[in-house]
Amino acid sequence: MIKGNVIGRVFRIRVGERGGSSFAVEFDGRQYLITVAHLVDETEQFSCIDIWSDGKWKRFDAKLIGCDSNADVAVFALGFQIAKSPPIELSVEGIVWSQDVYFLGFPFGDDWNVKVNDCLYPMPFVKKGILSAAFLDDENKPRRLVIDGYNNWGFSGGPVVFEDVETGCFKIAAIISGYRSSVHDVYRGQTATQLTVEVNSGLIEANCVSHAISLIKHNPIGVIVHDCEN
Repeated sequence: MIKGNVIGRVFRIRVGERGGSSFAVEFDGRQYLITVAHLVDETEQFSCIDIWSDGKWKRFDAKLIGCDSNADVAVFALGFQIAKSPPIELSVEGIVWSQDVYFLGFPFGDDWNVKVNDCLYPMPFVKKGILSAAFLDDENKPRRLVIDGYNNWGFSGGPVVFEDVETGCFKIAAIISGYRSSVHDVYRGQTATQLTVEVNSGLIEANCVSHAISLIKHNPIGVIVHDCEN
């Protein structure tokens, strides 16, 4: 079961004309908003982003502190503390191959409203898969996870969370990037046409949260975190 310290930190955002999911994290006493790099045009200078709240888009001051297009990760610093949920660890430590993992976000821009921090932010959708594979970096540490599950448009930028089997605590392991697609021939009856169709393969790509931590360490200017809810 997903707990409040996960749900209360996931937000529907829009960067320019591109929409997706995001989530707030705390690191070294400061808060940041993490999403995917493919929502961001690195050639543009961002001074604000839109966050869906109270049934409409609201514009907030924000600074892009780092963007890694290779890892498909971007990090923003807002001018205020958007989430006051209890802290959650950012790590893949304790994750086990084939265990259940969860991912949260806003497929197709859908949402349902709930009171969060005295403001009507939408409640994210929650979906589940299993950890199918992990690709390692040169230091033999996970850099990208593959999840056996079904992702939909709009989940990109949302968190992948899991329950540490040793401690029972939930951790954020990765950021949803997208899904692997496969190409199939289109048939008319029993006869193949010259058409093909691209379909969701059921394998989700998610880049480890360590990429976001690296960006934060290079530019640690997030808003200072005040007391969080218990």
